[in-house]
Amino acid sequence: MRVFRSALQWVLSASSIVPHCIPTDPASSPKSIAIVGAGSGGLAALKALLDLPQETRRDWQIDLFEQRDHVGGIWLAQTDTPSPPDLPDTPMYPSLRTNLPHPTMTYPHFPYPPMTALYPGYSAVQAYHEHFAQHYNLTPYIHFSHTVVNASYHQETHWTIEIELNGTALPEQRYDHLIVANGHNHYPHIPRWDGLEMWLSSSGQREMHHSLWYREPDRYRNHTVVVVGNGDSGRDIAMHVSKVAKKVYHSYDNNTREPVFSPPVPSAIYKPRISHLTNSAIVFTDNTTLSTSGPTTILLATGYDLVVPFLSPLATSPFVDYSTITLTTNRRYIRPLYRHVLALDPELPPNALAFIGLPMWVATAPSDYAQGLFVAHAIADSAMLSSRETMLLELENSERALEAQGIDPFFNGHRLQGRTRPVDYQEEFIAYLRANSSVALPPFLADGRPYVERWRRDVRQYIFLLKKAWARAEELGLQDAFIRGAVTEEEWAEVMERLKEWYVQEEEDRLPTISVLRVEDNEG
Repeated sequence: MRVFRSALQWVLSASSIVPHCIPTDPASSPKSIAIVGAGSGGLAALKALLDLPQETRRDWQIDLFEQRDHVGGIWLAQTDTPSPPDLPDTPMYPSLRTNLPHPTMTYPHFPYPPMTALYPGYSAVQAYHEHFAQHYNLTPYIHFSHTVVNASYHQETHWTIEIELNGTALPEQRYDHLIVANGHNHYPHIPRWDGLEMWLSSSGQREMHHSLWYREPDRYRNHTVVVVGNGDSGRDIAMHVSKVAKKVYHSYDNNTREPVFSPPVPSAIYKPRISHLTNSAIVFTDNTTLSTSGPTTILLATGYDLVVPFLSPLATSPFVDYSTITLTTNRRYIRPLYRHVLALDPELPPNALAFIGLPMWVATAPSDYAQGLFVAHAIADSAMLSSRETMLLELENSERALEAQGIDPFFNGHRLQGRTRPVDYQEEFIAYLRANSSVALPPFLADGRPYVERWRRDVRQYIFLLKKAWARAEELGLQDAFIRGAVTEEEWAEVMERLKEWYVQEEEDRLPTISVLRVEDNEG
């Protein structure tokens, strides 16, 4: 069946979401579940709960609280970006495009509409999430402009949740289960270097700020800019700023294990990490210096701190190790969590608190839905879970396996290391449910088919090449010819395969210099 009949119909239907009011008494239901956040993870969790058999979830109270006025999470644009120290709702900037082709980022069997650019801008991604919510009738469960300000677990029986509607406190609500899906791109990680304050105060033409506040490159016209960080945002911002800046330096650790979905920025000058600053220069770890006369900006693409301020049981400490049993974050890693999802704090039942969307280096929507299915079944059938001691042992074994590879699990955080790990991670949830849950899985999983389709696995082998291929197709004005007629997932998979083959032929003379496995090599 073709989900989208026309692009116009798709856009019109996606605009129909309206706010809903908070329920009056979720405690009166046989089981009550609160979800925080209507981005990819929250929508996946909600859809997974509603995919439980009707007789299983009969009379359950399910509420999703979203502090903004539409779904989409970080993909929902913000009209007015506040200045520091006030935090924007999203780090999204107008020129942002996805770093992965959209067919790899979809919820199962729900493709993007026809003629969507293979690497779309933010508005297409946000509209996709809106239509997903509308198509599956998720909106009656979503309460917009509702901000969860505190969630605490009481008397070993229930959550007490404090909520504000447009800044006005509402009566406390009581829930049996809490699913945290509020994303992890909100609280900027700000490194500190010796001499920074002196450097900033020595000239009114110097500044430093985080990419959370970045919106347009023109602000840096004729500036010298040092972009710190080589993640997706760091490379993208360095590329855009280099078109208007006097000079751009790109500072990062060149030995990173991070997957590289984009090549280095050719117009930027590579520098290692910053060591310290003086009143007139930036000093790097190789002892080279950059004299900073004239307008100079340090632009931090240094990621985000993993904290959840509204979650009372979650402590913050710089120290997380194998002895950490109470729920704690070192701002990179939350422990102890079973498979990055279920909180194993001894003060909580194993299915009382779940996190959706923590893993990195994985396609979010399909991973979020696999996590959501696991959580939904754990709520419906808690007997399917192993003992807390067994789950803690599995967690420690997985951490020590990373350590044996030379990877610090407590610094690595929730990154899924390894060539096949992102795919294996999703399949493990489905295998677990097939083996242990007494509740039926959705029909598309009932016959034992793999959760991650073969085409999703295959495209990972040439994902680096594919982005270059799309850029070349756009350069030649051929992009529409490649995507025209693609509607189903299988047709989008054929588009990517055809684009890859075309590019290999197009660049035949240069092919020996291109490693189609470069992404996997960088994943460890």
